[in-house]
Amino acid sequence: MKNTFISRFTPSLMSPETLEAILVQRHALAERLVELIRVSALTNNKHFQLLIGPRGIGKTHLVSLIYHRVVKMEDLQEKLLIAWLQEEEWGIASFLDLLRGIFRAIAKEYPAAYEAELHDDVEKLYDLSPEQAEFKAAELLRDFVGKRGPVVDCRKFRGRV
Repeated sequence: MKNTFISRFTPSLMSPETLEAILVQRHALAERLVELIRVSALTNNKHFQLLIGPRGIGKTHLVSLIYHRVVKMEDLQEKLLIAWLQEEEWGIASFLDLLRGIFRAIAKEYPAAYEAELHDDVEKLYDLSPEQAEFKAAELLRDFVGKRGPVVDCRKFRGRV
């Protein structure tokens, strides 16, 4: 029997160099989205973008590429909060689940700040009712974000939000 290699294309696990090298016909869009993030971070003119389309057209590739470009921009480091969520977020079925996912992403991206400013309060959420936890989690996130503009990658959610 012949061994067949089956590859799963997972842009979020690929190097920025590889993502750039295999980007096809989306260069202008990538540049435009990065510029909109820059404008949102540096001015009061905020932009929100939603990428939609059929499976396999490159949405995750594009978002992954933009992520790598933006995190390298030193002038935006203090202006943005990036919550890089899992490529397939299966466990998000409520706003509270989304907030918890954002906190997990913050813990990965900003471990020192998370530990110092959020960890204990996020753990206390589990002692509250879902309604109280949702309200408190939103408040915690709002306070943590402060004047930074959050960039939250919310892609490929399953279930209802």
